[in-house]
Amino acid sequence: MKKTAVWAGIAATCAIAAIGWVALIQRNPVPSAAEQHARSGSRTIADVWRVPESRSVEQSAANSEHGVIDPATAHEALRDVRLDERGNLVLDHVALEALRTGFSSIEHLDDADLTKLRQMIREGLPPPAGEQAAKLVSEYYRYQVAARAMSANAVGGDLESVEAQFRQLIALRESHFGADAAQALFGDEQAYTRFTIETMKLESDLSLSDEMKDKKHAELLAMLPTRLQPGSAKQQASDSSAEAEWHARMAAFQREREAIVAAGLPEQQTNEQLHQLLHDHFDAEEIEKALRADPSLEHRGP
Repeated sequence: MKKTAVWAGIAATCAIAAIGWVALIQRNPVPSAAEQHARSGSRTIADVWRVPESRSVEQSAANSEHGVIDPATAHEALRDVRLDERGNLVLDHVALEALRTGFSSIEHLDDADLTKLRQMIREGLPPPAGEQAAKLVSEYYRYQVAARAMSANAVGGDLESVEAQFRQLIALRESHFGADAAQALFGDEQAYTRFTIETMKLESDLSLSDEMKDKKHAELLAMLPTRLQPGSAKQQASDSSAEAEWHARMAAFQREREAIVAAGLPEQQTNEQLHQLLHDHFDAEEIEKALRADPSLEHRGP
């Protein structure tokens, strides 16, 4: 079994876990919202949004970067979130990705701004989805502010501290979304983080032989949800359009970028990693396309 490197600090640890989880998701891709829609016949927010887009996607992205919310911004961010047969939001990885991609770059919203955002969403969607989406977006904004503060204040890089701070993060999510909703949104990610932490503990246990570590690592891997295990899902590349593939890479980049920023490294090191990440995901021509699609993906040089 390949030996695990020494990882220090809760932020860096969670960043590595998140990036590893992204890698598994890329190997075992989650069907896109469009694919799930086609398979299940379920609706998405795009099907029932009642306010037509009044601005371009590019303008909406620029608005989001500067903390401005308009109906087009909200619609574009939430459009792929699914609804069940009764019109309720389906909370899953697709919904979490919509929140992260659409709202993570928006900063400095006060209570009045959040009230306007909730009202805008209620006006755009019929009940019960309108009220549910309004509450979800508002709580996600408050959660990400609290999570950033928690990451900035994290201390201690030993495994005991890592576990304690991870439990605090789970508790924070449950306090904002409720236990069931937090599990629906973050469950897969948390399962992989737990797997990473347990792997770290296993590798640091000097009392175990390599053979015993191999056995216990296999047991840890078997405890992961089937969809997160390497090779557990059929490759879907042949079924994906170029547009779906592009959006998948954009989403993966967004998640990895968020993990790097959350690690709280010195600014120069953060910029170097973001610079490398951008070039790992896109070639020169695609970088320009990515920046046009989402100006918040600022290209920082090393």
